[in-house]
Amino acid sequence: MKIRKRRIGQAAAAVVMGISLALAAGCGAVDSVNQSLNYANEATGFVTDISTAGTELQGLAEQAVSDPQALADLKNQLQALRDEAQQFTQVEAPEYAQSIHGEISGYAQSLSEAADSFLQRMEQQGFTIEAWQQTEIAQLIQQITELKGQINQLGG
Repeated sequence: MKIRKRRIGQAAAAVVMGISLALAAGCGAVDSVNQSLNYANEATGFVTDISTAGTELQGLAEQAVSDPQALADLKNQLQALRDEAQQFTQVEAPEYAQSIHGEISGYAQSLSEAADSFLQRMEQQGFTIEAWQQTEIAQLIQQITELKGQINQLGG
């Protein structure tokens, strides 16, 4: 009877160990899915914010020619855009999203640098609509926005 109980106990321990391993593997899969969804959500949020900022910036730039408050708002928006773009480049992407993340991050880095450069130019030379139109900010925003479809595919 003791041998039988020991074998049953060993079998039960093996089953518990198997279940534990399966759960651990399952947790890894769940973590992977969560990381993927989190990245897709974060990237989508970034692209949406950048797209919205692009529309707002264009309107503010046109108003900033004659409205000091619009000029102040433009500066604040550019600073926020620069900071958000820089923060996105620090996001860790899951392995399968490395390619799209690299592309978005490259544009985001360029956008951050262009916004910073324009802000410095505004401080030194003032604001002109011609200077705004010569920046690549609007083009970079458009390039980032065009990647939204690829990001949406990541979320599945």
